[in-house]
Order: sequence, then C-alpha cells, then structure tokens
Amino acid sequence: MPYIRPENSFASATTSAINAVGGDVLASVCGVFYSRLRQCANPMRSDVISLQAALDADIAAARAGAGCPYFEVYAACLHDAGAITGLANERAGLRAMIKSIAALLRECADRMTAAIEPKPRLCGVAA
Repeated sequence: MPYIRPENSFASATTSAINAVGGDVLASVCGVFYSRLRQCANPMRSDVISLQAALDADIAAARAGAGCPYFEVYAACLHDAGAITGLANERAGLRAMIKSIAALLRECADRMTAAIEPKPRLCGVAA
C-alpha cells in the first residue's frame, strides 16, 4: 500500500522530483544513490537530502517542466510559520508605487505626444 505524503512535505517534494526526472537521473544529479532518494520520499522516515542536492533536484525538475518541488515546500513552510507574512505589506506598497509611476509615465507620454502635434495641446488645451 502506498504511503500518503502530506502536501507540503519534503517527502512529497522528493516524490514529485523523482516522478518528473526519473529516479536514476535525479540520483545522479543530486550525487546520491537512488535508494537514498527513496528513503527521503518515504513519509515514515525523517531522512532529507542536503540543501545542495535539493537545489540540484529543483533545477532538474524545472527543466523537466515540473516546477521546483523543494522550493515550493520550503516557501509553504515559511509561509505557514509566519516568517514571510511581513513581506505582503511591503509588496502591496511596492505594487502601489509601481502603479503610481506607471500612471505618471502614461500622463507624461500623453503630454509629450500632445506637444509635438501640428497644433500643440498642452494639458489638453490647444495653443
């Protein structure tokens, strides 16, 4: 009977990477034996691969079109722990600033376009 892997677990990330790339290929990329990857994919064990191996596995999985399973689990764990919630406010502020800059650039472009017309219109008023 197969093991049920929690959604945001390194066991599920390992399984996703193995499925995307293939066990032997992934083991070679990570510099470990395939049996080591199978141990890490077993949710009943606490085995994990090194950070470098996880990065290599994510790169291989991304190249295979399967995203970055380890990164996604790591990001979800940080989010669940509340470690990155403060960034949401910063992102919202940055998003508002970019929208404001974009509106200013659009207005500047409109005024510059109006200024070079045969009969210039500055601020919407014909000269």
